[in-house]
Amino acid sequence: MTARLITTPEHVTIALTPAPLAARLCAGLLDLLIISALGGGAASLARWLLPGALAPAAAITTGFAVFWLYPVCFELHWRGQTPGKRAFGLRTVDDRGLPLATMQCVVRSVTRLADLLPGCGGVGLAVAWCDPWQRRLGDLAAGTMVVSERPAALPPPGLVLALRHSSLDNPRLRRLVRHRLGLEEREFLLALLLRAEALTAAARYDLMERTGALLRTRLEVEPIAGLSGEAWVRGIAALCWRTAAQGDRRQLVFGP
Repeated sequence: MTARLITTPEHVTIALTPAPLAARLCAGLLDLLIISALGGGAASLARWLLPGALAPAAAITTGFAVFWLYPVCFELHWRGQTPGKRAFGLRTVDDRGLPLATMQCVVRSVTRLADLLPGCGGVGLAVAWCDPWQRRLGDLAAGTMVVSERPAALPPPGLVLALRHSSLDNPRLRRLVRHRLGLEEREFLLALLLRAEALTAAARYDLMERTGALLRTRLEVEPIAGLSGEAWVRGIAALCWRTAAQGDRRQLVFGP
């Protein structure tokens, strides 16, 4: 199972890691239990409020609505997550890296019955098993996939302090970092900072200066008088971490 790599028009690389089938099954079972509880509660309420002749029809209609609307409502308002997916760290996303649309959620819900055939999810499991990104029929029809979320790791010591006292923290640079630094460049900055203490003074100075110059070229910004290459590296890395920590899911950088 390999990640699906997508490059946006801003040249940002997005890595979508397919969720394991076992985790999806567990999330689906949890959602099914919640749907059953909601449907049962609604049916009981209908029997209590309505006359005897109307109660069975109302109970069936309510259960039908809960089954189809539950995933649509949660995925739209919880950014691709149902309670089951949230419990197991999963999320439904557009397979092109775009925001999840209403019609995609509806299509996934409508095709759910076909995925459940012949009654135990055999069709959905078979299709997901054969698909390189483990998409079921609903995902293929809607252009979506279910991915595993990677929690952001803590930044290296001093990174937050570097941002707090950095002259690089401004709206223009934050926007440039968000759109021009890809995943590989961000991971390189993190690796460089983690290993900087083990380098000799001469090697560290040379590597930081060259990296700082490359960053300025990549971002198309002018040098700042008195700001060393290492200050550039630490300041830009701090901006990368801040972007990820503030919830930019497209560029969650410092994950495991």
